[in-house]
Formats: sequence, C-alpha cells, structure tokens
Amino acid sequence: MLYEIDKIKGINLELTTNCNAMCSACIRWKDGGLNPVVEKNLGSKGHISLEVLNNIYCDELAQSKVFKRFELNGTVGDAINSPYLVDFVKMVRDKSKKFGKVHGPEIDLHTNGALHSTQWWQDFAHLMIDNNPNSQVIFALDGTDNETHQQYRKGCD
Repeated sequence: MLYEIDKIKGINLELTTNCNAMCSACIRWKDGGLNPVVEKNLGSKGHISLEVLNNIYCDELAQSKVFKRFELNGTVGDAINSPYLVDFVKMVRDKSKKFGKVHGPEIDLHTNGALHSTQWWQDFAHLMIDNNPNSQVIFALDGTDNETHQQYRKGCD
C-alpha cells in the first residue's frame, strides 16, 4: 500500500475543473486561450462524481482519529461550480455521525464567491457549521472596489 489511512491528516481536493472566473494569471489560460488540458475536462466531465467523493471519504477515513480536514482549494476550478458540493458536505457530515463522531472534519472552501444567491450562501453556511463549527469559507476578493477586482478576478462581481 502506498499510504496508510491512519496517517492521513488532511486532503486538498479539487471538486471540479470548472470556474466562472477568467483570471488572467490562472493556469487555466495558456498562450492567450484556454489551456487544452483544462478545455478537454470542462462541463460535466470536469466534476468529481459523488460516488468518487464517497470513495475518497471512505469508511476507514471517516473512522480515523487523525484525519481532520478537507481543503477545497482548486488549482483550475472553483468548488462552487460543482453540482456535488452541497451533497459532498452532507455526505461528510452524515458519514462522520454514522461512526459516532460529534463533528466531521473541517472543510475549508476557497472561492471567488461569485455564484449563488444570498439564501444559498446562508443555507451553505449552516450546513458547513453543522458538519464542523471550525469549517470556513475563504473568499478571494482582490482590489479595493469592483473595478480593480475585475482586473484580477475577471467575470466575478
């Protein structure tokens, strides 16, 4: 075995290759266009399925005493673009409780935050806290106003 479950403390997970931003410094862009590696994995092909996510947070990992954290910090995608984000957090919460844990692992989500309604974010915040009160959402806000923000996070308001 290449790894031992009981030694894994955290996992950095990219739920999707999809992103709603067009940040010029991002690896998504190459030679003035979309990186061909990213382009072939857009749309539904770019999402990790809930079945695979369930295998990642397997029963052995859910029972681990050392596993503490998922970090959703995409290299080319933003997790809020995944149709499975909410279901993933629910799955982590429910599986952790199934094995007698009061809280699931922390989930730290890094995002541009430029999708979804205020109500969606409120509901998501409650879900994150229900899973683990130490979970957090880190919003990437660049610039002092929306005009300067657009220079870095193009397409995001």
